[in-house]
Amino acid sequence: MKRPIYDSLRQIAGRGYQSWHMPGHKGGQLFSLDQLYALDVTELEETDNLQRPVGIIREAEQRMSAFFGAEESFFSVNGSTGGILAAIAAVCRPGDRIIACRNAHKSFFNACIHVGVQPIYVQPEIIEPFGIPGGVLPEQVKTILQNNPEVKGMYLTSPTFEGVVTDIAEIAELLHEQNKVLLVDEAHGAHFCCIPGFPKSALSMGADIVVQSLHKTLPSPTQTAMVHIQGSRISQDRMRLALNAFQSTSPSYIFLAAMDYCRAFLEGQPKEFFQSYRDMLMEYREKLQRVPSFILLEKREQRWDLDPAKIVLHSRAKVSGSALAHCLRKDYGIELEGAFGGNLVGISTIADSRESFQQFYQGIRALDSRIQSGDKTLFEKSGNFNKKEFENNQNYDIIELPKVSRTLRDAFYRPYEAVSLAQARGRVSAAFVTPYPPGIPIVCPGEFLSERELSVIQEALGRGEDVLGMEGQGEILVLSEY
Repeated sequence: MKRPIYDSLRQIAGRGYQSWHMPGHKGGQLFSLDQLYALDVTELEETDNLQRPVGIIREAEQRMSAFFGAEESFFSVNGSTGGILAAIAAVCRPGDRIIACRNAHKSFFNACIHVGVQPIYVQPEIIEPFGIPGGVLPEQVKTILQNNPEVKGMYLTSPTFEGVVTDIAEIAELLHEQNKVLLVDEAHGAHFCCIPGFPKSALSMGADIVVQSLHKTLPSPTQTAMVHIQGSRISQDRMRLALNAFQSTSPSYIFLAAMDYCRAFLEGQPKEFFQSYRDMLMEYREKLQRVPSFILLEKREQRWDLDPAKIVLHSRAKVSGSALAHCLRKDYGIELEGAFGGNLVGISTIADSRESFQQFYQGIRALDSRIQSGDKTLFEKSGNFNKKEFENNQNYDIIELPKVSRTLRDAFYRPYEAVSLAQARGRVSAAFVTPYPPGIPIVCPGEFLSERELSVIQEALGRGEDVLGMEGQGEILVLSEY
């Protein structure tokens, strides 16, 4: 009897690869939950109801609030994606405007489509030579508020996919002076409250709504997330109403139980448990700093912070991240979270052992040796990186502010057609074109496809990166009329 999903997952679990990607439990290294099917129930007299919890779910949410430092917390069984959709719907109405970074996750743009919100983009600084977005500066937000006093608030991603953390406190103060809401996508930062010496959490810095993916950096299954609120600018009832609109009416009790279990596990660990992990992490970060072929992303100034659990390495040579990641997987049994441009991104969590750190370090050292020796296989797989100055990292282009023809919502519902990339120049995109990971669109519906966007798409495809939103044989969806 064939069980495609189950059998494939069992095969993956048995191959012995080291996980340097989400979910944060790293294959259940810290604990296991037996007899999962016995926990898969529905709304019974004893099991409460996620849509209007008054029993065990309500108690579990209150325990989550106390642990993470929120006034109210809500389970999201549709991941941070569902939480972000609900958060935008709770804050905004059709036609409202909100400040946001262009390097937001795709779920934010989908929220804008379905709620009818128009984003006003702020451009983060660029961290070179990585070509990745840095933190948002308070003066940038202040300028936009002065020019657009009607905005409902701001949507901010912190930490970013690469671990860059914006100094939120001053931005929150600026917004609150005008009674505007700060919504923070902290999907990659749920662990901040646990580990000493890590960046401050968005809640502790004054955010009104914070969305966290427990599964990304904590020992919890994929698709488990939390939405936290504090202050008087968003009501509990409104947040619950919005979550009910974007979540399944048949939530997985396995997910709910796992999140509750994760919180209890974290609460039960002594401070030494987290300190020991941090010491080990910092030890191996120091080792990685000394690998000649790579630059390790580090905190460089006080305007933004960095999550040290994100291991971001940039190749000094003309070797693409996708080629390096392929070799790490094939030759050294290491699976990364992401590889794009000349960068490698690995996620470390409290579930990592010294053995997993050592295997990762040895894999990077092995790549270093191959780069130093001029291994042709690495350079041949790097595609277009051999055709230009490598320092002009194309990730910079991905987050340049776009030229917009129509709103996200208007473009999403208009007629469209598929054309080749060569025919798409000057047309208006009808869909998201998104390298995965990190899930940040190169282009969104309603944005013009200039030579710049098309070049980035073509080069990403040439390097073998996974680009969502392409049709058939490299075709792209554009509006039929604009």
